[in-house]
Amino acid sequence: MRSALVRSFNVIAALLMAHFFTYILQCADGKRYYGHTSNLRRRLAEHDGGRVRFTAPRRPLRLLWFHVYPTRWEARKRERMLKNGRSQRKTIDALIASFPKAVLGAFSKGDPHRVKPDAEAPLIAAVHVAGPLLLWLGPFLRLH
Repeated sequence: MRSALVRSFNVIAALLMAHFFTYILQCADGKRYYGHTSNLRRRLAEHDGGRVRFTAPRRPLRLLWFHVYPTRWEARKRERMLKNGRSQRKTIDALIASFPKAVLGAFSKGDPHRVKPDAEAPLIAAVHVAGPLLLWLGPFLRLH
């Protein structure tokens, strides 16, 4: 039991240290934008501010999905898989449909529960990645 708990905490620590995101945006014209970044909140602000050539004329944008990776290489690899057709459209749609909407709310404008910029973004991403394990350990980690 103790070794399982230690492994759980090691997994949580690794997730909290992850800093690279792969993400999918929905544009106003229905097209999707696939990208990766080390700072999701900053990158979304760049998209919203019209500083990204592809998405500037296609605003407003909506974050559909993101995933956290421990290395830039892994995040970039996933982005390429999404862009290059290695993932079929229905697979990507299923990925988006299964993503918890409450997690996306933390990155949405106008959400009263939105976190402060960059303060808790890795934690929110880790909750998505670790899911039930973090929710179970939440009282011990003071996540609530």
